[in-house]
Amino acid sequence: MEAILKNQPNFRDLGGVITQSGLKVKEKRIFRSGFLDKIDDSDLLILKHLNIGKILDLRTTQEIAFFG
Repeated sequence: MEAILKNQPNFRDLGGVITQSGLKVKEKRIFRSGFLDKIDDSDLLILKHLNIGKILDLRTTQEIAFFG
């Protein structure tokens, strides 16, 4: 999985990953990331073109309180 954003190398497309049931995740459908606080305008443009419809925040309430 190669990085998509210049300033957030942890933002990746999970396309191609094989599930436990043996199926393959479709490309450009599910992405994963860490913090996006360092992205610039060019990264933001890339995110807009990916047409992301939903964001799932899997942090705990303690992580949200600590990191904001």
